[in-house]
Amino acid sequence: MEQNVPPHVLRLALLVGKLVTLLLLALMGVLLFHPDAIAPRDLDLRVDQEAFLARSLAVDGQLWLLTDRGRLSRIAIGGSTRIPEPLPEPAAGLCVVDNRPLVLTGSPNGAGAWTLRQRSRDGWMALVTLPAEGDRAMALDCTGGVITVLTDHRIIHLDGAAVDAVPLSEPLKMVGVVAATYGTPDHLYVGLNAGEWGGGLRRIDRRTGRMKEINPGFGRAGSLPVNAVLPLPWRSDCLALAVGLIHFSASGEVAQLCGDVVDTLYRRLYVSPNTHGLVWQLRNGAPNYNLVAFYGLASDGDSLWASGTGGLYRLSSQGPVRHVPLPAFRKIGGLWISFDHPHLALIMADQRKAIGGYGPMLVPY
Repeated sequence: MEQNVPPHVLRLALLVGKLVTLLLLALMGVLLFHPDAIAPRDLDLRVDQEAFLARSLAVDGQLWLLTDRGRLSRIAIGGSTRIPEPLPEPAAGLCVVDNRPLVLTGSPNGAGAWTLRQRSRDGWMALVTLPAEGDRAMALDCTGGVITVLTDHRIIHLDGAAVDAVPLSEPLKMVGVVAATYGTPDHLYVGLNAGEWGGGLRRIDRRTGRMKEINPGFGRAGSLPVNAVLPLPWRSDCLALAVGLIHFSASGEVAQLCGDVVDTLYRRLYVSPNTHGLVWQLRNGAPNYNLVAFYGLASDGDSLWASGTGGLYRLSSQGPVRHVPLPAFRKIGGLWISFDHPHLALIMADQRKAIGGYGPMLVPY
């Protein structure tokens, strides 16, 4: 005979669940933003044991992976071995120029200087050295025809040995991480993920350093994390945004940004197929209805792939959205990766500071 759980038990369970979550988030905050607080034994992890990724890209048949600790590795497309890639210093950014990987190495917290290095047959060739000036390195971007280093106080443009540093109109205050960047000749777009505290999008004027906050909240108090930014294939003057958050419930959509206007491009109701928190379990399987949270974007001709809770979604200017279940994943060097999708590598998003494997990173190759 089915027994109902008393309301006071449900309330207590919800309170305990929230307290546990807050404690875990506080611990994550210490580890993410105070590197000196990390226990020495954790620093002894091999690179093939690190599962927190900051960036990933594919070039010349190799999937390149940069961890939050600044260590680089690679996996041959379709391969099964993760190979460490030695660097003189930890890397604070990764992108690709002229079909070759580019890294920014040095301390991410403003001590000393940074060096821009490009992969060559003989190793990593130093291109230019930048004074850190006490800044924190936030991202390296190579889109829009400009090599850009973003710090918490400057946007730095590189052209050969020439360096043009522009102060930001205000400090880039970070609660979470820079999840994505995309550059045009005039602006750098920065997607932020601060978990339950939101994130949103920042648009930085390359010439003046003026920063504008764009928050796709869609009726929610505050912003939502922006996990990926790409040009919209069928509207060259607009950007697509992968927006997603899972905190007790899921929320998100694929949005489009045209000028200063953010609109919903696609949203989908999501029913969790398994347990979703302690209260869900106590209620003996009551379904939890949410919106799909989106984590990755990839262009495919005149269409767009988006990854989120429940699978992959193919969007185009014509016809309905096509939903595709996630392919099989296999563990390679501590990461869950799939090469089964044509021209897309999938890496599970729980390696990017998300609490649980809700949606993969998409890396075109």
